[in-house]
Amino acid sequence: MAEGKALEVASIKGGQRFERRKKLKFGLEGTGGVSGAVNAIMLLDIFLHPTATLYFDFIIPVPAMLLGIFLIGKDILRIMEGNSQILGSAYLGGAAAAAIAWARLRKGGDLF
Repeated sequence: MAEGKALEVASIKGGQRFERRKKLKFGLEGTGGVSGAVNAIMLLDIFLHPTATLYFDFIIPVPAMLLGIFLIGKDILRIMEGNSQILGSAYLGGAAAAAIAWARLRKGGDLF
């Protein structure tokens, strides 16, 4: 539970920094919310249990590994298309936070 909370806080802080830079550089308004943190928690679970079966839209059983590839690919596509409604970079920031947390946990370390 503590790992998830730490990852959520780190992801939210990273998203807030991105938002401040975005406003300064591009003059854009709005916030990314906690979408990056939610994406980080989902992807960390997928990284830790890649062979688990998850239910896409609560109906379709999908291996977690494929769902993770789909989520990351969709976020990269959002950035490449320049979707102004959804911050793909906030989601990828969450993915990066999850990857870092996974690597630290895999080495037997702690998140802090």
